Amino acid sequence: LRPAAMAKIGEPLDELIDLGQLVCLNQDKDHPAGNAFAAGDAFLASDNSVDSELLVKVQFRQPVKIGGIMIMCLAEESNAPKAVRIFQGKTDIGLAEAAVDESTQDLMLEADKMRTGTAIPLRAMKYQPVQSIQ
Repeated sequence: LRPAAMAKIGEPLDELIDLGQLVCLNQDKDHPAGNAFAAGDAFLASDNSVDSELLVKVQFRQPVKIGGIMIMCLAEESNAPKAVRIFQGKTDIGLAEAAVDESTQDLMLEADKMRTGTAIPLRAMKYQPVQSIQ
């Protein structure tokens, strides 16, 4: 077992994400989860014909320590996320469980932080070592 890689607030973890294991429930097929970790104007969107909520499962190549999360979007849009529930250590959670199970941390998102790409600090002790988050 390798030691956990440290992720500082603001440092991207892109190189440690296993994109082949990336899963997103309710994603729009034209705007999949991989877009959230790609450079450029591509973006992640939900399939509104199914449900506006998304469940993104991110698997890391090795255990990491996470100190913050950054969610970027055009916050003026009516479909911008308002809240995020983070689950650490639950590798196969579905939308029904995510709605009722206790999360590791709940975040209320602020439009200005999403617009500027400001990292939101997490309770660091809850996110070490992390192999996956949902």
